Amino acid sequence: MLRALRRTAAAAGLALAAAAAATLPAAADDPVAWENVSPKAPDSVLYDIETAGGETWAVGITYDDVMRPLALRWDGTAWDSPANAIPDQGRLNDVAVAGPGDAWAVGAQYTGTEGTGTQVLQHWDGSAWSRVDVPDQGGSVDSSLSAVTVDDDGAVWVAGQAQINSKGNMRSYVLRRDPSGKWTETSGADAVGWINTLSVTPDGSLYAAAFEHVFRYDGKRWTASTPVLTGARYESVRVRAADDVWAVGLQQDGKLWRRPLIMHFDGTAWTQVATPPETGQVFDIAFDGKGFPVAVGESVDPAVSKTGTYILTPDTTGAFTHTESIDAAGSLYGAMTDSLGRVVAAGVTSDAPEPLLPYAYVGVRGY
Repeated sequence: MLRALRRTAAAAGLALAAAAAATLPAAADDPVAWENVSPKAPDSVLYDIETAGGETWAVGITYDDVMRPLALRWDGTAWDSPANAIPDQGRLNDVAVAGPGDAWAVGAQYTGTEGTGTQVLQHWDGSAWSRVDVPDQGGSVDSSLSAVTVDDDGAVWVAGQAQINSKGNMRSYVLRRDPSGKWTETSGADAVGWINTLSVTPDGSLYAAAFEHVFRYDGKRWTASTPVLTGARYESVRVRAADDVWAVGLQQDGKLWRRPLIMHFDGTAWTQVATPPETGQVFDIAFDGKGFPVAVGESVDPAVSKTGTYILTPDTTGAFTHTESIDAAGSLYGAMTDSLGRVVAAGVTSDAPEPLLPYAYVGVRGY
């Protein structure tokens, strides 16, 4: 998942900063150090990393002669790479971890040329990955799953898109698999479009980060939750509570190309949080053990980041600022919070021997 901003009025910006500062922990006086715990995975990219109950997985792609799926498990000390359920060409876009010996990953398997694929859901049962059948989307000729999450009842939610005929007609869909294995489809997901991430609230509502909006599913229908922002694209949504939802991404800008976008929902309304007026985009956000948010992404402007890595954290006013960097990291596509309350980010390195063949990167941020 490879994941401008219109200037808000000064009065609105000050009000937002004051509100955010009242709910966030105090910022550290000095940038916090990051530790490089990257796997030995050449020619690889990690798109997501998640953990629960001491079970940690990172997923993405690796290259040799073709693109292949990559799923890596971290035990706190070392990485291993159990065999995937996709035997050959393919990719993994997203992972959800329900607990020890219980992880789900989604993506696509390719046949022939890359780009034409079949949706993939695979499950880790503590000893091996196995492929789980997903309902076919009307005889699709090309399909892929982009997002997965698991709710408190153990139900698995997946989002995908399928080309349903040779004319190129596409449809988006979100499916729910209950613990017994029964699948149901949510109504109206086709209007949502491509979904980058899914996140479930404690009351069972579902949020989806899509291109133009964050959408919410209340069990009956999908509705656009975020306000209209010209050029917005949402990469990730994180639900911390029903009145504490965060969404991140980018907003197109005529001069800067892309500017970082961070939105917060307080249970009543969404508010755009102040970010730097610079070229960058945010792919994910995580919160350390004190509740301090860390947003990660990339910047293509060497004046902003020489390595491409991009990290935003809030200052004492609640506005996000670009103050941290990681020497070995390049673009960062996923983030999580580990069992010790540390933020862990995954993506690619910035110092690979061959720039066009990146190495997977994982970094741990202390607090």
